[in-house]
Amino acid sequence: MEKELQEDAQIVQGLKDGNPHVTGLFYRKYMPRIFNWALQFTGDRSSAQDITQNLFARIHQKLSNGESVNIKDRLDGYLHRITRNEYLNYIRGNKSYSERNQAYSEESLQTTDPVCIEEKELVTRLGKAIEELSPKRKKAVQLILIRGLKYKEAAEITGTSVNTLKIQVRDAVKELQNKFKQFFFLFL
Repeated sequence: MEKELQEDAQIVQGLKDGNPHVTGLFYRKYMPRIFNWALQFTGDRSSAQDITQNLFARIHQKLSNGESVNIKDRLDGYLHRITRNEYLNYIRGNKSYSERNQAYSEESLQTTDPVCIEEKELVTRLGKAIEELSPKRKKAVQLILIRGLKYKEAAEITGTSVNTLKIQVRDAVKELQNKFKQFFFLFL
């Protein structure tokens, strides 16, 4: 962990210095991760590419102007957080994305493709199963697994300890695994 933090600090310093070797290393190391996160958020390759490109341009511009980068833990965690923020900005500023997403949702509701129907049924069943969790477990799942908050952030919202939240999420996942044994790979 400490070695990774030192490596991250060296990458950030190299980016600030405008070192082209470090810039290439940064791009090769983190671009696939950022793209995959954006793809998970959007479900659309084109939008994920836009978000990834915008994010790298923003980081480069920020560092080129001598602005500091607020990295509290690992660079990986920072990049995930700003990818999520870039996605939210993308949704707010891109009506065509929202309209496309809405059209896709409406189209998928009317599909006769057995795989899509099965996926929708699974998502519906999973949503109902989450609703049936105890209120504390349900809140923990919503904050940590669905909204993607860090345990510390969720602990502040719920007024519980990080360890309590970890136990609630663990127990909720076990409960959901038992209800969906045939789909257990989704919860790994």
